[in-house]
Amino acid sequence: MGHRQDTDWICMFQSHLPISTMEKARHFPAKAARAVVEALGKVALLQLRVRAPSLSYVQDTNGQEQFSLVETLRDLQLVVDWVHSQIPPAGGDADQVYLLGAGAGAHLCSLYNLGCALGSQYAQACKQMGRSTIPILSSPEADRMLKIWCTSLRNPPRPVLGLILISGVFDLMFQKRYEDERCLSGLAMTSYLFDSRAKAEAWSPQVILDSLKRRNFVLDISKMAKRALFIHGRKDATFPFLSSHRFFRSLCNWDVPDVNMKVYANLRRIDPTVALLSPKAPLTQSLLEDIRGIILDLDQEKGEEGSP
Repeated sequence: MGHRQDTDWICMFQSHLPISTMEKARHFPAKAARAVVEALGKVALLQLRVRAPSLSYVQDTNGQEQFSLVETLRDLQLVVDWVHSQIPPAGGDADQVYLLGAGAGAHLCSLYNLGCALGSQYAQACKQMGRSTIPILSSPEADRMLKIWCTSLRNPPRPVLGLILISGVFDLMFQKRYEDERCLSGLAMTSYLFDSRAKAEAWSPQVILDSLKRRNFVLDISKMAKRALFIHGRKDATFPFLSSHRFFRSLCNWDVPDVNMKVYANLRRIDPTVALLSPKAPLTQSLLEDIRGIILDLDQEKGEEGSP
């Protein structure tokens, strides 16, 4: 974790690892962290640690407590709350916080962003309709699971200004079909963590947004991130490019003010913890330029607003 007294921007990199390896993992190498800070200037880079659901089918948890996806999401909320309370004394701006996630981290960041808008609205809609759940997804069970996680965040959760989502998965049903077609269902964590259609729908931000749109649910997008940048390699064989592209279109359909996508045509999986280890590499420079663009564009807008 690093911060400077003249900081204007906070960039948060989220790591999502099995609980049994959490303490031993180096979530974001120091060399990669320095590359981001040096390239972007007025940025504080926070390395986040959140509890991930236990992957007991991969390794023995040795009796350690297992955590649910809901608790993992709550951990992320605690981190955002901590940043909002602690960064102003360090000279930072709590209204300019970005979440950056790669792979499963991108999935978690997008869920938190959706929960900021949907949680309180869902509870109010249930109260107005006199129902324990409201019909959004394809089954009552899916709606029940959706209610559990989207109302689990302490109200009101604090929105972030922007999202930087790298090689993410946002529709778990789509991801499961992709893995089944390639005979990977027995190896991928998607089939284990989301072992039913209802659970996969309830934890898929794209499915939820598209279902809300079809049912004419009025979602207060002012409580969601105003900016989003998707970064994906077109030849990614783990999380296909279409995963990001489809969610990108969903956010556009909801009129999120500033949504952008950067596609790396000849690349496969993009892992920022690896790509940023070599500051002078072309890929590193391109990634940093993409991140710089989404942050500094807003800086220019603020300057223009303040000019006569």
